[in-house]
Amino acid sequence: MTDSLLYSETDEHLANLDHCGSRDLRRAYLAIVMGALRVGYQVIPRPKGAIRELQIRQPDGNQPFAVVVNQNSLLFYLRQPALRADPDLADKARAKFAERLLDEPNGGNEVRILLRTERDAEDIAEWLFNP
Repeated sequence: MTDSLLYSETDEHLANLDHCGSRDLRRAYLAIVMGALRVGYQVIPRPKGAIRELQIRQPDGNQPFAVVVNQNSLLFYLRQPALRADPDLADKARAKFAERLLDEPNGGNEVRILLRTERDAEDIAEWLFNP
């Protein structure tokens, strides 16, 4: 099922990759995709107007993570389903990625982590998507 979903979304993944402004950022995107797939998440690329997004969903449809694809960075979101499932996750993220955190929107309902390199993405993937 996951492989067919990935295949059916190929054009949108390619559009997300084209939106990345460097080879390193494209590799970062792929590191997130492969890490999430490895542990059973669905990765669903979606355009939102001019914004490119990658939704990372559980098989039940919950979306604990998202990635906004920008020209020079990826913005990784820890969303409410993940924060509710692990009440310490936001604090863990703040401690581990302090230098990459952006101001929290919506009164702290999400944690946003800026990723600029493949290594940044690998750090997230190893932390969250470790089988």
